[in-house]
Amino acid sequence: MKKEKDWIRGDKKYLFEMQKFISLTENIQDETLRKNIIEQMLICQQHLIEKFEKQSK
Repeated sequence: MKKEKDWIRGDKKYLFEMQKFISLTENIQDETLRKNIIEQMLICQQHLIEKFEKQSK
């Protein structure tokens, strides 16, 4: 688990894109839609982390 956290924290492009995503979602007026979009992005992120973990074993 520490390995993927280091990967995420050390990836400046990832962090930049994540901040951009969060900034864009802050402009969504419909709270339900905003939460659904963020939730879906987190599901995608979790999938990528799991894939990364499997490949690094």
